[in-house]
Amino acid sequence: MKLKLMKYIALVGVLCAAFTLQIALGGMISVSATDSDGHPVAATANFTFSAGTLSLTLSNDISNTAWISPGQSLSDFSFTLSNGTTSGGSLTSITGTAINIDADGNVTPGTPVSSTDWGLSANSSSTFLLTALIGGQPDYMIAPSGASFPNVNMGVDNFNPYLLTGPVTFTITGDFTADTTISGATFSFGTAPETFVSTPDSGTTAALLGLAMIGLAAFRTKFRKA
Repeated sequence: MKLKLMKYIALVGVLCAAFTLQIALGGMISVSATDSDGHPVAATANFTFSAGTLSLTLSNDISNTAWISPGQSLSDFSFTLSNGTTSGGSLTSITGTAINIDADGNVTPGTPVSSTDWGLSANSSSTFLLTALIGGQPDYMIAPSGASFPNVNMGVDNFNPYLLTGPVTFTITGDFTADTTISGATFSFGTAPETFVSTPDSGTTAALLGLAMIGLAAFRTKFRKA
């Protein structure tokens, strides 16, 4: 009985640690997955809120040698706010290095990016969509970091210019405070996009933790009666 109790306490401890880590690292969200062609996709969002402003940095986290097709380019980021709304949200600037990539993976400078090269829309009162897919031929999608991309296929150069990871930062103004955070997000990859990778929101983590604590209380009651 004591062994079972200790195992349950250990499980609760893991959930507590996960919940604490999510709070402590509330300014960063990372995902990784595999697309339908079996190629890796991965991305990170780093964010800082202040009164009226969100600074959001996006990166494509696969290696330069793992980038094969345009479907691995980061093209969308949808995110849900906690303690803030989408009211009056506006994309005011984008900073990043624009590059062109030829069919052999060689890199040359691209036309500099402007705030109109991505779009920001409100899907609801609390959810934004930030996207490079704003009509016409896709461009300014986010590529991995690298000086060259030796394994890209011939389709990659159809979507120049790209934004080179290291960093790509978006400044968004809106109904935010220093207490605003991102409670859930979806990263999208490709020109359609084709691949969607979502993160669980903080409510899911909190619910799991709550269930674990209730279970522990019930287990301790049963243990004392035994």
